[in-house]
Amino acid sequence: MRILLHVGMPKAGSTALQTALAGARDRLARCDVLYPRGPFIPRTHNFLIAGIEERKRELPRLLRNAYGDRMDQIAPAFERWMADLRSAAARHPSGTLILSSEWLFRLRGDSKFDRLKDILRGLGDTIEVVAYVRRPSDQYLSAAQQILKGSHVIKPIAPIRYRTPLEGFARIADRLHVVKYDRAAFPQGDIVRHFLESFVPAARDIVNAGGDHAANTTISAEGMAILAEYRRINHRRRRNRFTADTDRLLRAIRTADLAIGGDLRPRLLDPVRDAVDLASDDLLWLRDAYGIVFAGVDYDRIAPPDGPIRDIKQRLGRVEEICVIDPVRRDKLTMKTMRVLAGDGASFVAAPRPLQTISLWLKARAGKATRQGRDR
Repeated sequence: MRILLHVGMPKAGSTALQTALAGARDRLARCDVLYPRGPFIPRTHNFLIAGIEERKRELPRLLRNAYGDRMDQIAPAFERWMADLRSAAARHPSGTLILSSEWLFRLRGDSKFDRLKDILRGLGDTIEVVAYVRRPSDQYLSAAQQILKGSHVIKPIAPIRYRTPLEGFARIADRLHVVKYDRAAFPQGDIVRHFLESFVPAARDIVNAGGDHAANTTISAEGMAILAEYRRINHRRRRNRFTADTDRLLRAIRTADLAIGGDLRPRLLDPVRDAVDLASDDLLWLRDAYGIVFAGVDYDRIAPPDGPIRDIKQRLGRVEEICVIDPVRRDKLTMKTMRVLAGDGASFVAAPRPLQTISLWLKARAGKATRQGRDR
């Protein structure tokens, strides 16, 4: 069996690809292409990390939080999953097994890659690895926005590392495909279509593509600022914890963003963008090893990581310190978000502290939902 392992990188279309493949799981199987369910997050195979990391404290926090005081159940769960995968692979000896885990892009150390190789060799006889790589500043901005969904903390400025994981995958794979994440170059701007046409052409008409624009929908920089401040007020100590009230606020911000209009794409401040790009000296290796060049990056100015980053705070405090913010649009977006949350008939024009008003409204709604649940 052929193993086709997609490893991200994070924030480079992984969610869209995984969602599309998971939605076509049954149709794919009828064509000898397997995309199995994952035991942790069904659409992904991030649980592979459980068979690679030997020390529980090195597992991703999301996985540790999911198991809590049942950490001893991770190893048996992993073995059961592997047994199921081996059985499925045995029924399709000439087929393709697709696995997708952006968490694997964070692997460091030869021993961990060796364990991954042992896992994959137990499932098939050939291993192909696919990695989509994104411009450092774009990846940083997307990751920073994702973090704000569960924390008020701004992602620290740091270079993006490509070489260590890619060299590790090259060492264990029969073939490594490194692809520049560039929606303008993908068929219909979609990573799903690109992945299928490039690596599983027999399945390109089976999977419903078109999800690259919908997954992990971007909000404006002004929306990021509102979200971060709300989390700072209400969940200052709850980092990397997703909450129902934050989810409601995020949906309202997205609706309000579209209603107000304008350019919704966040843009990094020039010094921050340059710091991330020019400190990511792995870009030179990526260019020389795989011919990948990102437009807009001045490769002649790329410096070691302690260069441009040294002049910017390693840990920034607010969205305004990394993104271009329109204060007038932010105020309009705040008021529109309040109206979306409370209903179109509400009026909050005179609210002196709008984020505190949003907080009180969401808390009241949460309390009402709790009371209704008890009444049932």
